[in-house]
Amino acid sequence: MVYNQSLAMDPRILELTLPPDWEAVRAVWDSCRGMLERSGLPPDEAYSLAMVAQELLENAVKYGAGGADGIRLSLRVEEEDVTVVVVSRVGEDDTHVRAFGGAVQRIRERPDSFDAYVERLQQVALRPYAPGGSELGLARIAYEGRCALDFSLDAGFLAVSAVYRR
Repeated sequence: MVYNQSLAMDPRILELTLPPDWEAVRAVWDSCRGMLERSGLPPDEAYSLAMVAQELLENAVKYGAGGADGIRLSLRVEEEDVTVVVVSRVGEDDTHVRAFGGAVQRIRERPDSFDAYVERLQQVALRPYAPGGSELGLARIAYEGRCALDFSLDAGFLAVSAVYRR
């Protein structure tokens, strides 16, 4: 499923370009987790950060514009932190990007990521099921993954980063 993998010489770096589909997203779980464990992270941290990569990739598939550019995943393990970055093309209509920015801002404004996570769970539980837009995945990244979220938009590409401080 993965159609392009960077041949980085550093085993603490994983760079992939994926087609914007669900099979590709599922296929990278083991690659991410294995790389994180080989880089010296304990299994529970590797699992949490593989989940972070999975959540960000799922958002890129759900809300991205797709196209030949694919979705780029970068995972870097450094002495003091681990950074997961997912870059995907977004469409001309910036409704999703604005909603995404608002969600990240709400999570960042909460003094405790647990509170943001519980709030999202409660809001999801009160609404009838509707695919997408719950913001639960982002809250999960902040709380379960213990990551700080950020993003940037440049020339039609949304780059979303999650940074875990070791």
